[in-house]
Amino acid sequence: MLRLVEPWFHSSRTVITDSWFGSTDACISLYNYGLYSILQIKKCHYWPGNIPYDITGALENTYGSSISRTCKINNVDLAGSGDVKFRQPIVFDEYNKFKLAVDILNNLRDNAFLYHDVLVSKRSVDRIFAFYLSVVKANSFSAYCQFVLGKKDMKHVDF
Repeated sequence: MLRLVEPWFHSSRTVITDSWFGSTDACISLYNYGLYSILQIKKCHYWPGNIPYDITGALENTYGSSISRTCKINNVDLAGSGDVKFRQPIVFDEYNKFKLAVDILNNLRDNAFLYHDVLVSKRSVDRIFAFYLSVVKANSFSAYCQFVLGKKDMKHVDF
């Protein structure tokens, strides 16, 4: 992930990723390079290792959470004193609405060439080209669902 955002090191920009990239280590790494992050982290039991299950297990379906203990990670206090209520930014709602258009890791389909296969390439030209193709595919699906009558509830596999 750091190779993808290297041009923006120390620019104070915000990096938004899905659960394929998301972890607390990724947050800390991005912060160390002067970037902020909005990451979706998988909520499996005991994963990632530095998020205790008693914290992730206490999260409710509604917005907000209860933290059941205090600990330190890299000199950052994680202390909870009750419920925290907040409204998620609109970008989360939009991601969750259209995530089937871009979430090819968890929803493999049509045996097409995957963007994630190109990420391991050291040729930046291939990575950039694959990125643009994936953005075009995701945006064309989103635009089709938005502007064609009767297609708002269409699934990406039917596109």
